[in-house]
Amino acid sequence: MTLKATIEAHVTSVFLNTDHFAESCKRYIGGDAGNVQAITGIPGDDRAATEDMAGRGYTHVRTFDFAETSKLEEKDSLLIGSLRYEVVHVTDPDLGMRTATLGRYQPETKGAKYVRRGGL
Repeated sequence: MTLKATIEAHVTSVFLNTDHFAESCKRYIGGDAGNVQAITGIPGDDRAATEDMAGRGYTHVRTFDFAETSKLEEKDSLLIGSLRYEVVHVTDPDLGMRTATLGRYQPETKGAKYVRRGGL
């Protein structure tokens, strides 16, 4: 058995096993809260937030690895923990897995009010 075949065989039994690396997340199909399915994958770390350069908020980016047999599209949303992310990009399959790039916008707040700086 080649290394590639071994890795592909272990995608679902090891990498996407919720007892090892993966976790189950909610997938909002088309971003619709009324159309929800579960998807299992490996959420990456939330990268450093990037300011939107208008002084109004921050963009958070992270990745989500999932089996190539699972369906996840660019118009979908994922709920990871208590945070909802929009699917920005989905890669082509590689070694039985695909990677989705996720984005989440966080408006800047002060107390319970949104902060607006700069022009509209």
